[in-house]
Amino acid sequence: MEAATERKMRVRAARLNGSGAGSNDGKGVKLRIFKECSHPDETRRRQIGEELGLDAKQVKFWFQNKKTQLRTKSERLDINALRLENERIQSENRIMSETLKTVACAPCGGRAMGPEERELYLQILKVENILLIKEVSEQYI
Repeated sequence: MEAATERKMRVRAARLNGSGAGSNDGKGVKLRIFKECSHPDETRRRQIGEELGLDAKQVKFWFQNKKTQLRTKSERLDINALRLENERIQSENRIMSETLKTVACAPCGGRAMGPEERELYLQILKVENILLIKEVSEQYI
């Protein structure tokens, strides 16, 4: 337990002093190497560690953290783009809904009917047509 606590204290002190794996010392070198190859093998990690005075594990974790940061940033950008697209579509939907509420019937200029009203009106017209056909046929027979 003491060894773990001591290690945590050393890591924390290194972070505060800027001498850890995440410090700016060699950050440009790590970024350049990361751009060249984001998945270095064990041999390459050891070489990088020797260049920067870090353990291969520290280099490995720095690369893992960098990949996670980039993935998180990319996901955040995607989420923001999707959120904007969603807001645009919702706004467009509201505008269309409001427009549909005020649509007028082109032939008569009256209020447009909803689907149920339209179906009922069609049924009434069909009944009237049947009655008219019957009336006409009775007159000529």
